[in-house]
Amino acid sequence: MNKILVVDDDLDILEVLKFLLRKNGYEVVLLSEAQRVIETTKEAQPDIILLDINLSGYDGREICKYLKTTLKLKTPVILFSANVSYKSSYKEYYADDFLEKPFEVKKLLSILRSHLPVKA
Repeated sequence: MNKILVVDDDLDILEVLKFLLRKNGYEVVLLSEAQRVIETTKEAQPDIILLDINLSGYDGREICKYLKTTLKLKTPVILFSANVSYKSSYKEYYADDFLEKPFEVKKLLSILRSHLPVKA
C-alpha cells in the first residue's frame, strides 16, 4: 500500500483528503504544521508528498526545494494551491507536479498514480 504524506494547514482539507485517499487504498499521514515536514518525512518515509503552497507563515515551494536539494529527497512532491499562477513556476522549486485547488478527485488520483511506484 502506497503511503501519502498530506501537508496543509486547513484541517477540513486534510480530513477530506484522508477520506478520499483511504477510500482509494492509500495509507495516509496528515500534517498541519509546516515546521514538522522534514521530521515527519524522515519518520513516515512516504511514497509521495502532497504539499500545500500557502501554509501559515511558510511557503510550501521553499519547503519542497529544501527537501529536494538539501536533503536530496527522491520522493515525488506534488504542490497544490488555489492560486493557479503558481502552476507556471512549480518546477523551479523541484516539485514533480502541481494540482489546482479545488481539485477533481479523478485528477488527483491520476496525478498520484503517475508518480507512485507500483506496489504488490
